[in-house]
This record gives sequence, C-alpha cells and structure tokens, in this order.
Amino acid sequence: MNRTIIIRSPKDKDNPFTRISNLLINDHRLSGTEVGVMVRLLANADDWIINKTFEEKKSRLTRGGFNTAWKNLIAYGYIEQTKAFHPRISYTYKIIENPVPESQYSTNQLPPLEIPHVENSDIITINTINEQKNNLTWDFPTPNNSEGENPNFRNTGTSIWT
Repeated sequence: MNRTIIIRSPKDKDNPFTRISNLLINDHRLSGTEVGVMVRLLANADDWIINKTFEEKKSRLTRGGFNTAWKNLIAYGYIEQTKAFHPRISYTYKIIENPVPESQYSTNQLPPLEIPHVENSDIITINTINEQKNNLTWDFPTPNNSEGENPNFRNTGTSIWT
C-alpha cells in the first residue's frame, strides 16, 4: 500500500507564495518545462517587466529548450507577444494564466458538414450540370438563339477601343 505525506510551508509574509490556477497545472497540452516557465512568470509581480533573456537564464534551460517552451506557450494562448520598432526592436508581453480554449474564441468554426447518402447521386449531379448548361445565354448563334445576340446585352455602337 502506497502512502503520501505532503509537508506544506506556511503561507504568510515571511513565506511568500503564488496562487496558481489548477487549470494551468493540469493542462495536458503543457510539458513540465512549459508549466515551470509559466509558474516562474506568474510568480513575478503584476507590473513586472519581462526580459526574455533574463527569464531564460533564470530557468536554467538551454536556449533551444526555453524557446521551444516559449513558442508552445504562445501557441496555446498563455503568452501574447507583440513586437514594436521604436527606435529599436522591443517586445510587449501579456501573460495569461487561464487562456480561453481555442474552441471558445474561434469565430470561423463551422459545424461538420454532413452529406446525406443518396442512392442516385451520380444522376443528380449530371442533371444539375445539364440544367446549368441549358440556362446559359450565348453570344453566338445557337439552335435556341438564331440571331446570335445576347438579349441581356445591348450594343450601343460605341467601342472602348476608339
């Protein structure tokens, strides 16, 4: 039989702590590294100005490992990064503890298309194409239009080339 004992520290001004949502900690998309980066970012004061290089060094991850975690956090909506040019390149970061799930903020999401089974679908498709062809108006003589002119087109005698 397994047993677990968790020894917690006191939560007071002598032992500062950070409250973090369990949604972040239990997000199955995030690796332990990504959760760790988010915990470190959220442990800062709300008005903290983030320096990505400093955060990378503080994390003790390799540059590649930190950048992969950072890109994934951006992809999952935990970090919003905005680049500005004045007079040199600078970044503005927004750290979001509980991002809105993709399915809730995607406005272009359409329900899956259900195509009903039709036994004579080939015949229906051919008939639809033939109906579209029969509704065309031709500009040259045809059996239905012996004059060869489109009744919807009026020749005013002017030319765009003169």
